[in-house]
Amino acid sequence: MIRTEHLENLILQELHCYYHANVVVWSKEGFSSLAEQTAIRLHDGAPKEMDALISLLDEVRSNRQHVFLDFLIEETWIEWREDSSWHCLQIHLKKMTQHLKRLINAS
Repeated sequence: MIRTEHLENLILQELHCYYHANVVVWSKEGFSSLAEQTAIRLHDGAPKEMDALISLLDEVRSNRQHVFLDFLIEETWIEWREDSSWHCLQIHLKKMTQHLKRLINAS
C-alpha cells in the first residue's frame, strides 16, 4: 500500500465527511456525482500526489481484502466487502480514477 501521511489524512477526511452511511445517496446519479466531486476535492488537496492516489484506488478496486478497506469500513460504517457494496465500490473507484486522470491531463 502506498503511504503518505498527507494523502491518507485527506482521504480519511473525505470519507468521514461524504461517505458515511448516514449521508451516502444510494443511487446511480448520486454516486456518479460524488465520484466527480471527490476527485476534484482530492486533486485540489494534493495535486502532486495524484499518481499515488490513483495507484492506491486501483489496488483497492482489484483486491477485496486490501487493508485500506478496513479504514474505509471504519470511517463510513458501510461493509464494502459485501457483494452488492463491493460491486458498487468498484464502479465508484473506477469513475473516481477516471475523473482524477482527466483533472491531471487538464492541468
